[in-house]
Amino acid sequence: MTSWPDDPEATAVILEDVGEVEFVGDFNLVLKRFRRIKVLSRSAYDDWGTITIPYYAKDGGQKVESIQGMTTNREGDGSITHAHLEDESIFTEDVDRTYRQIRFTMPDLRPGCIIEYRYTVKSRGATFLNSWEFGASQPTRRSEFVATIPDNLEYIMVKLGMTRFSSETKKKAGWPSRLDGYESALKYGVGQTRYSWTMNNVPAIREAEFITTTGDYIPRVRFQLSRWSWPGSEGVDVIKNWETIARDYRDNMRSCPAAEGVAKKLARDIADPRERMVAIFKYVRRTMSVDRSGTGGGANLCAAFKARKGTTEDIATLLTTMLQKADLQAFPVLISTRKNGKPIDIYPMASQFNRVLTLVLIDDREYLLDASDPQRPMGLLPMEAMNGTGFVADPDDPRWVDIPAGNSRTVVAARAAISDEGAVSGFLKSASTGYAALQARHELLEESEDEFVARVWTSRFKTGTVDSATVAGKDSLDMPLVTSVHFSDAATVDPNTRRIYCGPVFGNAAHENPFRPGRILPADFGFTLEKSYTLTLDLPEGYALETIPKDIRFVLPDSAGYLMREVDVVPGQVHFHRELVLARPRFETNHLEPLRQCYDRLIAIDSEQFVLVKHSTAGQ
Repeated sequence: MTSWPDDPEATAVILEDVGEVEFVGDFNLVLKRFRRIKVLSRSAYDDWGTITIPYYAKDGGQKVESIQGMTTNREGDGSITHAHLEDESIFTEDVDRTYRQIRFTMPDLRPGCIIEYRYTVKSRGATFLNSWEFGASQPTRRSEFVATIPDNLEYIMVKLGMTRFSSETKKKAGWPSRLDGYESALKYGVGQTRYSWTMNNVPAIREAEFITTTGDYIPRVRFQLSRWSWPGSEGVDVIKNWETIARDYRDNMRSCPAAEGVAKKLARDIADPRERMVAIFKYVRRTMSVDRSGTGGGANLCAAFKARKGTTEDIATLLTTMLQKADLQAFPVLISTRKNGKPIDIYPMASQFNRVLTLVLIDDREYLLDASDPQRPMGLLPMEAMNGTGFVADPDDPRWVDIPAGNSRTVVAARAAISDEGAVSGFLKSASTGYAALQARHELLEESEDEFVARVWTSRFKTGTVDSATVAGKDSLDMPLVTSVHFSDAATVDPNTRRIYCGPVFGNAAHENPFRPGRILPADFGFTLEKSYTLTLDLPEGYALETIPKDIRFVLPDSAGYLMREVDVVPGQVHFHRELVLARPRFETNHLEPLRQCYDRLIAIDSEQFVLVKHSTAGQ
């Protein structure tokens, strides 16, 4: 078999993936894993035929042992052959100063073969109980994870992703003799608990448009050791609380007297607190840039301030501390970016955060700021920050805040005239704000205006041409980015009937639905969306619409958005208006079908042709 009926895109199928964890000796972890995989095509060789096993090598924290592997093939005569993994084909590689990895390629890989391998990971200490993932980028027939945990170790267990377990059990077990404290455990009646989770027929979780990261959707169980205890002794809390995380972050925040002096000078003559905030924000945005070389910033905030470049955290820290010196209530907000995964607020974990924003409180109103992009207006956060919530590192009031979704808005107004020979000449003005404008401004940094027009707008006219174009508002961040385009196109003329066929959407038609049937992942845009297109079409003398298209209004459930089309006719002109609004940034799986239908209708509307006829035949 070289294809999978339930998933035509599959290049491999994980037939079985079983992991079992137990504690031995001085509460050290032992993980035994077995995997069996059906390889369907050659394109799976790199990702699934070559195996890497990372491990924490520093101070002997982990080691990998007992690696075995075998590849099974069916020969042309029907016989079964087995090729075993040889020790000399197993390599150990350095990843960085902390991690190493085992790497091997399974022998005799062919389309249709079955590979299986097993290994053991031994870890020193109880903190290495890693997450178990029940799915992957290819379909999984069966995945099972078993963890037998001593009752004196308290773990927080969090189920993440698209978790629908086929079975989930929890059973009491005795204290094993291979684990330290056996006699004491018998004396106090301390045992273990055996947890087991199984998932069957897990669909592939692959990259798709409008998602955060596949890691947010792959079903998994995550473990965090929270407390160690023993009868007759005081327990030890292993993880911090949110107050401690906020205090630690505040205590470790760096300062820069030079930057603070600038803040005081900027704020000196500004009485209104919001104006002070705006002045300092614009100063930081104008003077600082992100050092993407990885060599700037770091421990010395003043060095970053002097160099006028640093990490995004450097810039956030400068903004926060400068706002504080301007007598404003400003706090760091720790976030996890979209590609880093959804933040977990169930238990305190500082390591999940990988970016910092700034929260300012003025008259009971909250402002979330990020000054790391000179192309982004103050009210617009980085797209990668659109990930739900952030943690306010305020020791006096540590809390989570919602990160408000931004907006992406494009309004197009077009005017075109069509001759009785089918020649179309027109002009349109496209005004973008929010993320639509931000994307264009970034692109205009990398290419000239002519290159931008040629790449973006010329490709939008499938049959027409861009005669000339200008872009305005590149440097006016609080104003729309406006592109003005003069264009020519050609309608289709039937020589026998003199009917003219002309589509009403010039340079803005939708052609592809990003939400294919069978999609299982929610749609997470990260922003609300507005797209409006209006056309005034001047008709040839003596022509009219053969049939006036009906108005359309398609409303998504729960007022999540709508699609509408209106066509009005006056003598010599047709007025066409189409508008798509998605009023929420995220659509769960149960709302995908209406969303897909909405985009199907959008494509149909944009593909529909006006039929123009002479007055004498109109309506016949």
